[in-house]
Amino acid sequence: MGLFAKLFSKNKKLTITKKQQKLVSLFTPYFSDRVSPELNDTFMSAVNTHAKHLSKIKPMAFLKDKPARPDISRVLSLKPNPFIEAGAFWEKAATHYYLTNNVFIYIDWDLSKPREPLKGLWLLEPENVEVRLDEATDEKYLGFQIQNKNIITPLENIIHVARSVDTSEIFGKRDNAINAVLKVINTNYEGIDQAIKSSAFIRFIISSTQPLTEKNRIAKAEEFAKTYLSKDGTGVAYMDASENLIQVNSSAKYANAEEMKTFEGKILNYLNISDAILKADFNENQWQAYYETNIETFVNKLMNELNYKLFTAREYGEGNRIVISSDALQVISTQTKINLLEKSKEIGLFTINEYRKIFNMSPIEGGDKRLVSLNYVNADKADDYQLGKNKTEGDEIDEDEDN
Repeated sequence: MGLFAKLFSKNKKLTITKKQQKLVSLFTPYFSDRVSPELNDTFMSAVNTHAKHLSKIKPMAFLKDKPARPDISRVLSLKPNPFIEAGAFWEKAATHYYLTNNVFIYIDWDLSKPREPLKGLWLLEPENVEVRLDEATDEKYLGFQIQNKNIITPLENIIHVARSVDTSEIFGKRDNAINAVLKVINTNYEGIDQAIKSSAFIRFIISSTQPLTEKNRIAKAEEFAKTYLSKDGTGVAYMDASENLIQVNSSAKYANAEEMKTFEGKILNYLNISDAILKADFNENQWQAYYETNIETFVNKLMNELNYKLFTAREYGEGNRIVISSDALQVISTQTKINLLEKSKEIGLFTINEYRKIFNMSPIEGGDKRLVSLNYVNADKADDYQLGKNKTEGDEIDEDEDN
C-alpha cells in the first residue's frame, strides 16, 4: 500500500475484533506420512540452486526510467531490515517459493516519516503464518510474530508471491503427485537403513532342544557372542546335540540405481531444473532456457507485487516503478562477448563504459561517449555517395554548354 493511501485510509488492523475473526486453514500439510522435501537431497539441491541464482537480483526504484526514491532502493537492494542483507533475504525468499510454494513478506511502514515511510521488509515463515477471516467484511488477514510481537494485518501489507496456484485460490500449494515420488524415495532409504540396522543387530539364532528359563537364554546368547563374535573370538563355534545355530541373512528389497534415477528425475522436472544447471555445467543456450522459464517467472511476479504494494495508483500513474535488475544473472562466454564487441563497435551500439561493463571492468572518465565508424552512411543517401551526387545543384555541370 502506498503512502498517500495509508495516510488517508482507515487502519485496517483495528477493524477486526476477537468476535468477528475466525481462523481459517488455507494451507494443506505439505507432505503426509512424515515425508518432507527437506529430507530429500535431490529436492533441496534443486531448491538451493534456484535460490543461489535468485539471490543476485537487484530491485531498484525508478521514476520515468531514472533512479528515484533512494529510501526504497536502499531497503530493497541493500538492507531489507536490520538483521539481514539483501542477497540473503532474496535467497531465502526464493527458497520459500520453491519449497513451500509461497513467499510472504511483511511491509513495515513508519508513517511518522512521510518522506521515507518504508521502514523495512520482513520475510515470514509460511508454516508460522495464520490466515484469519473477518466475518463482517469477508476480508483475509495474516497473523504472525516479528521480534516476539504479534501482528495481524490485511493482505495489502503483505507482498505475496505464489507458485502453482489454483484458479479458485490465492495461495500456492504443492502438487500431490510429487508427494508420492518423495514417499517412494524416502521408503527406499528407510529400507536400506533398516537393513543395515537389522544386519548388525541380529546375526545368529541359537535354538535348544531343552526348555530354558529366560535368564539362561540370555546368558547363553551373551556367552556365544563373547566367545565367537568378539574381536578375540576364534571364528570356530562348537555346539552339542542339544543346540542348533541358525545364521540370519538380511535380504532387504529396495529400488535399484536406475529406478532411483528415474524418481530423482521426476523431482528435477517438478522443480523445472536440468541436471546441467544443478551441476553448474551448462552452456549459454541451457542457461538462457533456464533463465526464461525460472528466473523471469519469479522476477516478474515479485516485481508486480512490489509495484502494487509499495506505490499508490497515483504514484504508479506518475511513472514510479520497481525494476529488478538481473545483470548479474546473465551468463555470456568470453568469446561471445568478443564477438559482440567486434560486430557492434562500428555502429555505436554501446558506449565505452557499457562495453567495459560487459567485460566486468569498472567505468572510466569520458566512457559514456558513443563511437561510430565513418565507413557507414545513411541508407537513404547511399546512392548519392556511390555516384558522386552529393554536390549541390549549383555545382552540377551542364553538358549542353560544354558542347
